[in-house]
Amino acid sequence: MKEEVNKELNEFIKKIVKESPTQSPSFDFTETVMSRITKLNESKVTVYRPLISKLIWVFVVILFLSLLIYALLFGNETESLGWFDTLNYGFIADSFSGLEISKTTLYGITFFTVMLCLQIPLLKQHFDKHLAAN
Repeated sequence: MKEEVNKELNEFIKKIVKESPTQSPSFDFTETVMSRITKLNESKVTVYRPLISKLIWVFVVILFLSLLIYALLFGNETESLGWFDTLNYGFIADSFSGLEISKTTLYGITFFTVMLCLQIPLLKQHFDKHLAAN
């Protein structure tokens, strides 16, 4: 049953394909397509504007530095930690008391941290340069 339906359908498709005329693109088809592509490329370029402006960053840095200087100059060394004094951190100290880190591991962690801190700005600069070119 399915074979008969498929056979009839195949014959019908062959008949339609034979009767349909062949189509060819117009004479200036390539020029028309290329002109539409150039119109798409002429769109406005999005200008990068950071969420936090440089002026705000300068203000934040000045505020942080002024608080740090105030704490260093006028801070009271005898202040208590408040409710932090009542907390018991003994279980954390006990769980890490037998942990010994070798010098090689410590050097590796330090080197990894320094490289990470150096690579983030370098990669950001690299990708900003390449994304701006595109």
